[in-house]
Amino acid sequence: MGLKDGSVSFNCEGTYDVVIQHQLLTYTLDDGRKSVVKFTGNNPVTITENFEPQESDPAEDQQAACQAVLNNLKVYVEGK
Repeated sequence: MGLKDGSVSFNCEGTYDVVIQHQLLTYTLDDGRKSVVKFTGNNPVTITENFEPQESDPAEDQQAACQAVLNNLKVYVEGK
């Protein structure tokens, strides 16, 4: 994963543990950290992600990065 301008990138590898279409994704990253992504509502859909942060970076920075991804997804899906 990385920024379009190439200034930041990182590997993000893991295994999906549970996939329930339109409802839930859970996955385990290769380093053992777990994440849960829930989809609720209908028009609009709300996406909630809970994840175990890396110990090497501040949790607040990681949360901000995930929120930025979700914000960009919202813009893309809404076609703005």
